[in-house]
Amino acid sequence: MAEVSDRGIATAPRVSTKDLGVGMQALKRLRESTSELVDVTPSAAPEDFRTTSTDTILTTGLLIDTRFSASRFDRTPAHIARGGMDHYMLSMYVDGEAEFAAGRRIATVRAGDMVLIDMAQANRTDMAAGRNGAVHTVSLVLPRVLLAPLLGAPDSVSASLLSRESPAGRLVGEWLFSLRREGARLSAGDAAAAVDGVAGLVAEAVGSARAAEVAVAHASRRALVAAIKSYIERNLLSEAVAVPALCRRFGVSRATLYRLFEGDGGLAHYVQDRRLHRAFMQLISPVGRQTRLIDFALDYHFSSDNTFIRAFRHRFALTPGDVRELANGRARTEGNGFGFESEALAWIDRVVGNQ
Repeated sequence: MAEVSDRGIATAPRVSTKDLGVGMQALKRLRESTSELVDVTPSAAPEDFRTTSTDTILTTGLLIDTRFSASRFDRTPAHIARGGMDHYMLSMYVDGEAEFAAGRRIATVRAGDMVLIDMAQANRTDMAAGRNGAVHTVSLVLPRVLLAPLLGAPDSVSASLLSRESPAGRLVGEWLFSLRREGARLSAGDAAAAVDGVAGLVAEAVGSARAAEVAVAHASRRALVAAIKSYIERNLLSEAVAVPALCRRFGVSRATLYRLFEGDGGLAHYVQDRRLHRAFMQLISPVGRQTRLIDFALDYHFSSDNTFIRAFRHRFALTPGDVRELANGRARTEGNGFGFESEALAWIDRVVGNQ
């Protein structure tokens, strides 16, 4: 573990490389080490499976350079409950291609493209090998507390695509390659500054909070929806998200507000879905695991604990009790072969929180 000063900042990045070998044993080790994160299904014969990864802790982010055989990764609510990973991941496909799906959003990612993934939401990735017979990705994992405040709609960005052909995509890609080359030699301060730089570029590319607020004045439908969603997220448990309050805040009629959320199943559905998602994340936190369900129900604007449980089960196919049981039984390991280090991510969150 890199040393940490009394300000909570690591004095130097840390690098580790893992090779899980080839064949059934490699696949078994990968599945064991990623059981809290994803279900792994190889696309080809298991006896030909292979994966290697190099991880670099960059003070406030984790850079992962991974090569592995074509596979499908499924991340479910059960994984989110067990792993407690509340991060974003920006993945560049250096070689190979993928179809990434999160809810209704689907991104087709070609070699050179990047996709932004919200790891606190269920998703699926189908990957195809590239010219060298493998999938090669370079990914930067960012704590939510670092990136979310920069985003216009922090919980609606999963599956956002940064094309290799766009100026923003090329610029962010150059930063990722630079971090891969130089990250291990950076000081703690320079590493944190570099991660902040990437986060800022990503936010501008997928929709920043500043841009969303400014765009309201121009009555852009897409930007207006992003601004309203950002406001809802900041006031999710208050009466500020009631229809009359939102109409006053954004200067729109009730009919217009309803039309803006038709694609999300309606405003009431969207607000309840966001409340359920936040309740899920609180349930797997140490404090939330001690809270009574009736208190959850009232805090999240449900009429009773039974109503809350029914809605929760309909949304996640798990009851709140199931989620608590999974979270309480969460395995705490120092790291795994795929490159997501539980200890490293927890440490990064502590560092970010201390800044």
